[in-house]
Amino acid sequence: MRNAGLRTWKRMGLCAVSVAASTAMVTVGLGAPAAAARGVPAANAAASPGQDLAGRSGLVANLRGSKEVPGPGDRNGRGRAVIKTNRAKAKACVTAEWSRIGTPTAAHIHRGGPTVSGDVVIDFTGAVTGGRNCARDGSKRLIRNINQHPRRFYFNIHNERYPAGAIRGQLHR
Repeated sequence: MRNAGLRTWKRMGLCAVSVAASTAMVTVGLGAPAAAARGVPAANAAASPGQDLAGRSGLVANLRGSKEVPGPGDRNGRGRAVIKTNRAKAKACVTAEWSRIGTPTAAHIHRGGPTVSGDVVIDFTGAVTGGRNCARDGSKRLIRNINQHPRRFYFNIHNERYPAGAIRGQLHR
């Protein structure tokens, strides 16, 4: 029954708004009382939108070849990366999906805005080549910075034909 309602919302284009609103209600509704029970003022209960008190956060990157800088990337390429971070453990994990590109050879989070080809800050090569999908390459400070300013970072997937990057997308909530 619940899935039927979700399908209706998707047809109406309201699914993303509903999920975001539900997440905000859970964060605000559960975060503040739980924090108050531990003696943390409600105003300080949430580290920032999309984060819990332990610094865990979920981020997304919608990947396209046309977003590669300096380019060109694979114009047909598409993908999505969902990144979960845990600042307390200085850990980040990714689930990546891609289509219409050659076999991936590497994947990373880079520092840089949409027009910048930036340095690698977290290596996720294993996630696209059959290895580990989690990394502890970064410091707690780096993970906090990614959580607080996700649009200052991007995720991309490389392959043999496009060694500088086949598809890319800025991180966002």
